[in-house]
Amino acid sequence: MPEVAQQRRAGTEAAPASNRSQQAIQAIGIFFFVQFLAGQFLGNNKSSTTGKSSSVPAPTNRPAGAEINSCNSIPQTIAPIWPMNSSLDLSIYLSPSLVMPYLSSVEKGSLVLEEKGFVLGDYKENRQIDTTFKVPREVQNNGTLWAHFYIALHDHPLDPAAKTYDAAKAYHFFHPLNQVLPKKKIAKTRKLVGSSERNDEEEVQPEPSGPVWSSYYHPNFTISFIPDASTQSYVNMHPATRQYVRLDASGARDASGQHGWYYPILFVNTFWQL
Repeated sequence: MPEVAQQRRAGTEAAPASNRSQQAIQAIGIFFFVQFLAGQFLGNNKSSTTGKSSSVPAPTNRPAGAEINSCNSIPQTIAPIWPMNSSLDLSIYLSPSLVMPYLSSVEKGSLVLEEKGFVLGDYKENRQIDTTFKVPREVQNNGTLWAHFYIALHDHPLDPAAKTYDAAKAYHFFHPLNQVLPKKKIAKTRKLVGSSERNDEEEVQPEPSGPVWSSYYHPNFTISFIPDASTQSYVNMHPATRQYVRLDASGARDASGQHGWYYPILFVNTFWQL
């Protein structure tokens, strides 16, 4: 019996020590896991290129494609294609389709914004417009309302279908303005004062078996140019940031064939849709 009691006491004394060691191992594991997540989300600051310098020359100094021996389809480092203080023209068209026809043949009401001479990097630039538009039938049936953004250097063609269109001086992208989300359930209420009996003539509405989807749109729409974004490591950029970066549509590279350029970042603020 004394031996059993001693074994039990030894077991109870060893248990806290074992728990402490397990807690220490768990703490170390959590520390390395958090470090791994931070590296994934914040990106690695180390350069992914070796040998040659990762500095990107001005796009006007880029060589012809035939002069590049080895060209990487994914640029390692990217730089702004247009300099600061560039004068820009911006037009926004609304459409239920991702495919846009010639801008000269679109419906009149689809053009909701047309700004010219917007200076990139000028923090005093702050333009506001109030307009109305006709909601397409497709959007009324839970379709998507797309905003098509056309940006170009001042007085250069915006329409990609134009003969004089130059991808080095203009670009186009689209972004959804509405969100299709499950409709919130409305809590049923009952009148507490008076008769609680249901009116026999009142029709009972059947409840749907699954979620009901509905399209939501907020009237406030905010967009912002991000100036002075400087040179960025594209391969190490987090996807949450990369979705707003639009590369040079021509696919041009510098003399090393590893680096390219990107258009000014136009951030579409969806804060009002929260």
